[in-house]
Amino acid sequence: MKSFQLSSIEEAGDLSAYDCVFLGFWIEGGTACEEAANVLRHLTNRHIFLFVTLAADPESAHAIASMQNSKNLLPSDSFPKGTFLCRGSRIERDGTENV
Repeated sequence: MKSFQLSSIEEAGDLSAYDCVFLGFWIEGGTACEEAANVLRHLTNRHIFLFVTLAADPESAHAIASMQNSKNLLPSDSFPKGTFLCRGSRIERDGTENV
């Protein structure tokens, strides 16, 4: 197993050599953003932890459903050992931040 690597989702590459993966991403349209969804679909690591930001209240029904939708992207034999949801700001299409 590899010991440690910190990288962006775009640079992550093949993560199968790692025993533990912490994947952070934001919610977009009620599920993981496209970049994270592409990684989630292939994670088969022994220990998977998801930390997620979204513009909504992290205890809202939308947040809970969005996390479940994201977890559902994992292969059928994979599941996260832990999850964390927190409120983040929303970036508008024009690039302005909406806190």
